[in-house]
Amino acid sequence: FPGERNSVVGQKARGQISASAAMTMSLMFRGHLLTVVVVGGYARLVRWERRGSIVTNRFKYTEGPGALILFEFYLRFAQLTRTQRGLD
Repeated sequence: FPGERNSVVGQKARGQISASAAMTMSLMFRGHLLTVVVVGGYARLVRWERRGSIVTNRFKYTEGPGALILFEFYLRFAQLTRTQRGLD
């Protein structure tokens, strides 16, 4: 993820997250996958595609405007069609 510390622990965590997304996409035949990555008090939204991913800046999801970001994401996600959710 851009802007993250390049520590060994961080690299392993990002590798595990990426591997999980790749496995999900390979088993569920999705066009894309939307995930919420939570680390401590912060979260990121990630859209995974076959060619790569789009990652938001991290935001504090427990309070303030960040809590509204997560709420609005789930509210809008619930209104998407199956295709918009990434299901083939």
